[in-house]
Amino acid sequence: MRKNHILMLAIFFLLVFTLPGLAAEKEPLWQFEAGMPLTGTPTYDKGVVYIGDQGGAVYALNAETGELIWQYDAGTSINGAAAMNEKTIFVGGTDGRVFAIERSSGNLLWQTLLGLDLAPGAIWGSPIYGAERLFAGSADGRIYAFDPETGVVLWTFDTGRELRSTPLYHEGLIFVGDHIGRFHALDPKTGNRQWGGGSGGPIDTATTTWKGFIYFGSWDGLLSCVKIKGIIPQWKYNAKSAITTSATPEDGRLFFGTQKGILHAVDAITGQMLWTYETEGAMQATPIAFNNIVYIGTATGKVAAISAIDGNMIWEYQTDREILASPALGDGRVFLGSMDGKVYAFSTE
Repeated sequence: MRKNHILMLAIFFLLVFTLPGLAAEKEPLWQFEAGMPLTGTPTYDKGVVYIGDQGGAVYALNAETGELIWQYDAGTSINGAAAMNEKTIFVGGTDGRVFAIERSSGNLLWQTLLGLDLAPGAIWGSPIYGAERLFAGSADGRIYAFDPETGVVLWTFDTGRELRSTPLYHEGLIFVGDHIGRFHALDPKTGNRQWGGGSGGPIDTATTTWKGFIYFGSWDGLLSCVKIKGIIPQWKYNAKSAITTSATPEDGRLFFGTQKGILHAVDAITGQMLWTYETEGAMQATPIAFNNIVYIGTATGKVAAISAIDGNMIWEYQTDREILASPALGDGRVFLGSMDGKVYAFSTE
């Protein structure tokens, strides 16, 4: 009888940890109670996690313990992730202001209001830092370049339509897609358009890059790949639903989500589908990938780790509300914020 009992337990654990669709419940290493929905994407650097919330608070948290280091109240909802250099983090608000905050103290260094013709330009994406300048896209349709020390605007480029995506700085160019569906490559020193392209729908997510290629998705359901050198289109992948996240590259694969809640894995070279994983509700949070595991947040508040090899779930955790902002990786941990007002940290092991 005892042998049969042991055998049954062994079979149970084998089924739980190996069958597709069955996954272990993962417990967070820590939780931080912000008290307001987390609309910002966390950024990790040197043992600190920076994240903003719907109420306008920007937090610096100890990445190991979740303890609050400092808090700055911007007075406007913070979306996207913080950009940073050695001494400053930069965040954008939905009222059109860009804030420069001292990393060590949380003190405000400067703020600049975007938008021309008396119309503030909400910042829906993330500011980025590169070429010793700060860049941000605005709902007024313009890309702005700033002096990171003073907040003075150095140049603007008008796309002609609302910008919701985050620009990308890579190999001496700024890449950004607009809400019309046009794609732009800009000179970071002058803002002059160097080249571009287009799609059949709005490009509202950030462009990504991997080994000389750039990738951008559109509401028409197409993920496009272009070789940067020579500006040579490579392939288009049809996701058959509006693409609502950026395509995250990792080890020759791309991972992105759609309006229908499907996580797609695509070969980064050929554009061939590798696998799909179905979630509940539209995916807004861009997946991240590390060491053959894809981490996602879903519209139903679930945090999940998915095998990058075959698309099977490894573990999951249920938060109390939807997850709209992307997770971040750092020091063997996954960090993310939920609309339930909590920041979570999970081990990658």
